[in-house]
Amino acid sequence: STGQAAPIEFEKLLPLLGGEPAVLAAIHQLLEQKLNSPELGLAPAVPVLNAFIEARLPDQSPGPLPDERNPQVMAQLNMLFQQVLREAD
Repeated sequence: STGQAAPIEFEKLLPLLGGEPAVLAAIHQLLEQKLNSPELGLAPAVPVLNAFIEARLPDQSPGPLPDERNPQVMAQLNMLFQQVLREAD
């Protein structure tokens, strides 16, 4: 593990937004700003992007969380978590 997030290939994701021309335009503008300026920290919110994300978040809900009072479920989750940690080393 390199400790870095995998790069996101925006060009491959953008076609998924074909029906959202305002969102696409805002993304292209942000990418252009990022390429042409040094990293400056926080930037003002982009209302069209915020609205798009907020509209889509309910669709991405992971569903109900497992009942942590169930010892069998918690034991399985703990084993899975430990396995993932071992594989990450």
